[in-house]
Amino acid sequence: MIKFQNIQEVPASHEDAKDPAVIKRVLIDVKSHLQGAIQMINWAILFPRKAFQAHYHEDMYEIYVIIKGSPVISIDNKKTTLYDGDAVIIEPKEVHEMYNPTDHPIPYIVIGISGGNQGKSVNV
Repeated sequence: MIKFQNIQEVPASHEDAKDPAVIKRVLIDVKSHLQGAIQMINWAILFPRKAFQAHYHEDMYEIYVIIKGSPVISIDNKKTTLYDGDAVIIEPKEVHEMYNPTDHPIPYIVIGISGGNQGKSVNV
């Protein structure tokens, strides 16, 4: 899990470090060693009191970035609550599902990085 609140804000590399117009928090970088091609970048909404079907991807990493809300995600039966700005990397073949325990929709970004089999999904 990548907890937004634990990531330091730094000036963007193209900015004056003493007076930046843009700051950033690096969620994922080359050190994460994700290999493959971008399969998709989606804006998704998890509806109130709903969960998506538990599933895994044969050869695709998925990255979720929570825009607003506090969903509960389960990855290989390990549950954790995510918050605004948090991100998570789901590895190929990890069974995952996410539940929205609130009364408000939760918007999040999904990035898929596939190793070549187009990220085939398998429901569990």
